[in-house]
Amino acid sequence: MANEMAHLVIKGSFVRKATSLCPLSAGLVFLCLAVMAPSVSAYEIKDIFIQNLQEEACIVTKWEQMTTYICHRSKRQIESIEDLDPNELGDPDGKQLIKQVRKFAQLHDSGVANLLFAMGQYLQRNTFRSINKEYFVAILVSSYDGCSPLYRPEKSPKDLGQSWRGGFYNPCGGDRYDLSGRVFRDQKNKNNWNLLIPPYRFVSEKTIRIGELPSGIRALEYDFSPDFYSGFYPDSVKLFLACVWGEEDVLLEILNKGIDPDAQRIGLLTPLHAAVLSRKKEIVRILLDAGANPEVVGIDGLTPAQMAEKIEFTEGKNLLEKAQRQRQK
Repeated sequence: MANEMAHLVIKGSFVRKATSLCPLSAGLVFLCLAVMAPSVSAYEIKDIFIQNLQEEACIVTKWEQMTTYICHRSKRQIESIEDLDPNELGDPDGKQLIKQVRKFAQLHDSGVANLLFAMGQYLQRNTFRSINKEYFVAILVSSYDGCSPLYRPEKSPKDLGQSWRGGFYNPCGGDRYDLSGRVFRDQKNKNNWNLLIPPYRFVSEKTIRIGELPSGIRALEYDFSPDFYSGFYPDSVKLFLACVWGEEDVLLEILNKGIDPDAQRIGLLTPLHAAVLSRKKEIVRILLDAGANPEVVGIDGLTPAQMAEKIEFTEGKNLLEKAQRQRQK
């Protein structure tokens, strides 16, 4: 837990914490973040100490590979939230939550999505969208366009105008959010999705545990798995989704169309890397049989076999090393 004290603390700065491995405007950042995680079945839990967190400052950390802020609201900020006219907001009551979480799940993980959905419902009619109104916890990744909004607590800065009372600003699409992470209406790209709140609870007065729901709240088991035949996804996206979700029939159908798996990338992510990071042995085998190059370099400068070794995915590592030896004959 002590290592959490080393996470960046900011106060009114322009710090941006977006992964360099995922394309910010491709709308696929959650897929990339999901398969970069060491396991999709074990959810990360971390304790954050807030005893020394000053008012209007934030601690920046990561939860499930997603940039997450813990902000200490001042009396001025709390009053600003209370005085805000709900008619200025795009989704003041969180009615778009189910659509938002469904998209998140289809490009990420149903288990994490259920935690987010449960937390969102728990705080749905809470103006502050927080357990304690003095502390705001949110995922600073826009599920609308994949960009990382900036924390802008200052009042009426020159670049945001006289009406700005503090909040979060997305430099990619220009979206603006209040100090509760609620999106303002009349955005240029019609975004009406609020920032997602991770599951968290207070384990003591000055310690927040991210990754666990509050006592008495359970995550419902909604099936958020992708609908591969809806026509929503192009084949290049379906290829990666099939690798992450372990959909062998879907993957074979796509590959049978003649798609080259080595030509498909999301940032530094290849289908083989996605299959390895999702620990899908049969998907690795199908990709190799289709001619995927086991020696291609991707995330962290590692081949799929090196990545499999790093995350202790032994079955995948053995398949990949065998394929490497066959290519070298």
